[in-house]
Amino acid sequence: MQESNLARFLSLPEVKILNSNPGPKGIWVSAEKVRASFEICPRCGAKSSSVYDHRTISVRDEPIRRAAVTLKLLKRRYYCHACRKPFTEPVPGIWPKRKTTQRFREALRVACDRYSNLSQVRKDFRVSSSFLYKVYYEQLALKNKQINPIWPKALGIDEHFVRRQFGYPQFMTIFTDLKRHSVRECVLGKTKLSLKEQTSHMYGRHQVEWITIDMSDTYRGFALEHFPKAQIIADKFHVLRLFSNILNRNRIDITGDVRKNPVRKLLLRNRNRLKYFQKNALDLWLKDHPLIQEAYIWKERFHSFYKIKGFDRAQSRLQKLIIAMKFSPVYEIKKLSRSLERWFDEIVNYFKCGYTNAITEGFNRIASLVKNRAFGYKNTNNYRLRFLSACAF
Repeated sequence: MQESNLARFLSLPEVKILNSNPGPKGIWVSAEKVRASFEICPRCGAKSSSVYDHRTISVRDEPIRRAAVTLKLLKRRYYCHACRKPFTEPVPGIWPKRKTTQRFREALRVACDRYSNLSQVRKDFRVSSSFLYKVYYEQLALKNKQINPIWPKALGIDEHFVRRQFGYPQFMTIFTDLKRHSVRECVLGKTKLSLKEQTSHMYGRHQVEWITIDMSDTYRGFALEHFPKAQIIADKFHVLRLFSNILNRNRIDITGDVRKNPVRKLLLRNRNRLKYFQKNALDLWLKDHPLIQEAYIWKERFHSFYKIKGFDRAQSRLQKLIIAMKFSPVYEIKKLSRSLERWFDEIVNYFKCGYTNAITEGFNRIASLVKNRAFGYKNTNNYRLRFLSACAF
């Protein structure tokens, strides 16, 4: 009765527990697989019932209350008459040529995610560092296969820095589902060719309706070629940041590159969120710097532009703004008008659906936390698996 309860506890239905011996270093369990009428040859798929030998293997299972559990499993050797080669009967839950159960390897992955350091995991599970790393990323790869490889209807694309190799920065591109707030894929690089090759396993690209990107020609070219029915949206935050960069460059020439300067925060913040005394102080400072005042006015005009309701009104308003920018005394504003002309359709598409890349930027924040916790990654594939696992809430 005790052995049958232990078998149910170990969740190995095809394994019969013979006896168990608890000791100071753990629990040793003697067991054998319940014999079937026949077994299937893994090479040719033929049935075989010829048993000619037995083998006893030691398999580690998940610990019980931190006590190590080792199975001494008796397995039969069959002879296949079709291919004339022997094979060992398989046991569900134990992969071929493995000395640990799948449950033990899954417990290692969970412990690595929950523990603050891997040294404690090695002590509790009594494994080596190489085995721990091998099993951990193997289980992350299996978990990653559970992600649905279908493109969503609303897709967000953005990149983040991962490491430096030979003096050159390497970037990872992430693809997010803007409706379900989830990550669909993370690939190395940001060129069109690399993105196409690494996302070839995903299907349903013809059902993508909206794609939100920053103002990158590479991502726009990739979206136009790979998603023929999708409409591209220029992210609202990145459009407004163009004016913030102009303000910062002109301010640095006067105040110096001091991030704690109170003028910097007042210039970059939305004017509607400032208090009345902050507005007065900013206006007094801007009177002495007309070029910065001109750039500040244009920044506020585009903040007001994104409050417009309706696609037609936004389209008409943007055309007037671009024409007026060409007569600005600030050279950066004139130059920016040409960029806005090239991205005209992508900017006004925001008013059709209202999608932004805020969800994607949030996952970029998670990416930085994953890198900081590991003090950086040398293997980008391991980083990808760890990042996708961290984003699978």
